[in-house]
Amino acid sequence: KEMLLARWTDGLFYFVKITRVSDTNKTCCVEFEDKSVATVHFKDLLEEKEEGVTMCHCCGGEESEQSNML
Repeated sequence: KEMLLARWTDGLFYFVKITRVSDTNKTCCVEFEDKSVATVHFKDLLEEKEEGVTMCHCCGGEESEQSNML
């Protein structure tokens, strides 16, 4: 089962289910876990890698500087 994350208006990422894709506009309609829906750009989607693997969204590295950790 593929898990995708989409950026919400608060700038954070949340799990979504894709309901429709527009390759022309490079967007897709998604449904969030709370049943809210939105149209998001492909660039605002992330796919879950292996469970438990940490990966930086910006550089792709496995390490994060202390100032960037949550």
